[in-house]
Amino acid sequence: VDMARRFVAAGAHGLELNMCCPNMSFNLKVSGEQEHTAQSGASLGQKAEIVGMATKIISEAVDVPVFVKLTPEGGGIADVAQACFENGASVVGTTGNRLAIPDFDIHDPKRGPFRFQVEPSMACFSGGWVKPLALRDVFEIRKKVGPVPCVLGTGGVRNYVDAVQMMMCGADMIGICTEVMLRGFGFLSGLLRNIEKFMNRGGYDSYKNFRDMA
Repeated sequence: VDMARRFVAAGAHGLELNMCCPNMSFNLKVSGEQEHTAQSGASLGQKAEIVGMATKIISEAVDVPVFVKLTPEGGGIADVAQACFENGASVVGTTGNRLAIPDFDIHDPKRGPFRFQVEPSMACFSGGWVKPLALRDVFEIRKKVGPVPCVLGTGGVRNYVDAVQMMMCGADMIGICTEVMLRGFGFLSGLLRNIEKFMNRGGYDSYKNFRDMA
């Protein structure tokens, strides 16, 4: 609550509660070492009661919209999303990150694939390959929470078709990270133009005309 109020005092127009990262405690949990670390990020983010409680105390403490970014780990993302909305969240967002094992050198399997670590480990992965799973997250959340709450869909969106599919599965807003990192912000204007062309061809006045079609 103290941190949330400080951000608002500094000029934030909205706050994001990150209930998916860091994945350190979850990494250790799935590796069988959960007793060695405090539970945070994805470890807590799977628990609807705890996420709902955090959402409630933050939402009541500030007068700006509160976004909650959820973890796909654990398989209960729709239940957690519902708890968020019931406790004051303005928007609930999926996250495309999945904890995975990166490609490694079979001739030197003990060497870490990342510069900042000396041994192999699981890490957050996103990008185009994750889109079918990300669509599932959005689909499940929309089915659970109904038509009114605002859902942010992320994960594997690379072009206008991906964005439209997200909306057809239930997303009101679209988040794009990996593709921006790879191509820069410039590609977004083309993506938006193509969405507009799609809407004109289909006779859609608003994205809500085709949201939830899938």
